[in-house]
Amino acid sequence: MVKLNQNLKYLVPLVIFLTVLSLNQALAITESSLYIPFYSRLESQFSIAKIYYVATNEPGASNDNNGLYPTYQGGNNGPFKDLNTENIRNLLSGNQGVKMVLRQGTYYIAALGDLSPSGNSGITLNGSGDEFHPVILTSYPGETAILDGGENLPWDQIHRIATGQESYQIRIRQLIDVLGQNNIVENLTIRYGFRHNIQIAGRSSIIRNNTLIGVYEDSIKILSSANNVYIYNNNVYGFGSQGVDYFGGDNIIIEKNDFHDPGLDPTTDQIEANAITSKGGVNGLLIRNNQIHDFDTNLTPAIGLGSGSSAPSFHERDQFGNYLPSASNVLVVDNTIYNYRGPAFLFVSCDTCGVEGNKIYNTLGLSLIGYPQPELYFESPADQLPPSRNININNNQFAGNNGNLSSVCSSRNSIIVGMTCYVYSVATTIELNGFVSSNNTYYTDTPPNFVYLSNSSSHQQFILSVNTDSSSQIRPRNEFISPTVLVGDLNNDLIVNSIDYSILNSDWFTSNSRSDLNSDGLVNAIDYSLLNANWFKTY
Repeated sequence: MVKLNQNLKYLVPLVIFLTVLSLNQALAITESSLYIPFYSRLESQFSIAKIYYVATNEPGASNDNNGLYPTYQGGNNGPFKDLNTENIRNLLSGNQGVKMVLRQGTYYIAALGDLSPSGNSGITLNGSGDEFHPVILTSYPGETAILDGGENLPWDQIHRIATGQESYQIRIRQLIDVLGQNNIVENLTIRYGFRHNIQIAGRSSIIRNNTLIGVYEDSIKILSSANNVYIYNNNVYGFGSQGVDYFGGDNIIIEKNDFHDPGLDPTTDQIEANAITSKGGVNGLLIRNNQIHDFDTNLTPAIGLGSGSSAPSFHERDQFGNYLPSASNVLVVDNTIYNYRGPAFLFVSCDTCGVEGNKIYNTLGLSLIGYPQPELYFESPADQLPPSRNININNNQFAGNNGNLSSVCSSRNSIIVGMTCYVYSVATTIELNGFVSSNNTYYTDTPPNFVYLSNSSSHQQFILSVNTDSSSQIRPRNEFISPTVLVGDLNNDLIVNSIDYSILNSDWFTSNSRSDLNSDGLVNAIDYSLLNANWFKTY
């Protein structure tokens, strides 16, 4: 990547074993588990000492109020007006058992204090309590609260800044900075930070049910100190680099999010973005039940499982000073990836990583294993990043619209969204130690292409080259069942979730046909029941 200088139950199993089964091994690999009780706590289990309200549109709202009431009661008994004073922001920092509730409206976040050269954080959550006493930033039930960093510059200006033709003082580097421990950011629209919408450096953090829009780099940035992170049911789009980028850290769950329609890279004026990238020594990662779609990206993999690093000095090392694998103990399961101009997965320096039960169609390929050029592994030195081992790719469905290898697929400029050029592309053998591919189904009407060390091959030739994948099968393209639009999927993104609820809520008691699911002329509780019956179903 080119870089610029309504609450839901916490229904996550307490223990998630990252288990990869190999047909060539007698025992299952169970290298890691995620045990994070915080994720499974009901809201009724939290002990909240103070609830503060902010209501920018409420008559009588003032930053001189006590903030303890959602509506103005007289005197100083009423909500705050905005979030642009230090004393209000500090309520979320160094405290425990505190909730701040934002009422309907747009909250423009100012940069307070002296600006650092790289820009300031907007709001900081810095919880100090245990899992029963979190710090929570949320919206008022049934209302839409928007946090706006204001860093939505004209495109010609941001291009000049990115290419060094114009200087610019960043004001809001990221809208929300998550530090400390046991913090929750939920039910908000968060948009137009400069580099990131949310940056996480703290422990035990939950980011859920938000809409994240824009930024010129990564929408959610996870740093190496950020262990035990749960990213759940967010709608993420418009970012310039990655939807979620994590550099180191342990125990991360990315579940039921919708990544789509990224923005341009400010330097290249092309779409270079991808959904999820892991690097820097992350250990213990579950990527489950996400939707990744509609990326006209520059052949960048949708999910990068390990990668080289532009910052090797920050890469985690073992006790002897050796670099750890970019990613270890990873399970990618039950995701849907489609209409994507790039391969679904990249494996580079990924130790014990499983990809199982995913549904992938209209992508450049299923998987790219390794980089063609060793110098891409690390800028300096090139040979110190451990290669992958124990990659398992099993029980996936992959459907392609194969391109002509001698013409369309011979140049990246001729490849369009939805064109498939290979199933596997193995760029180097150093990533194949313990590699297992099994029981996948490849749907195509023309012989699928497999690339091994830059040479095109048939499936049978590929099996002989890598000594695996013999249990996978090739089936006609028309046997692949594309996800069907369910009742309640109002935006046709192949999942019924909070986005659809918001659309239905905006049409409440109108006759808008998009939300009138039973066609009785009125959007009401009957339509909500129909939507709710398919909650989180994908196809």
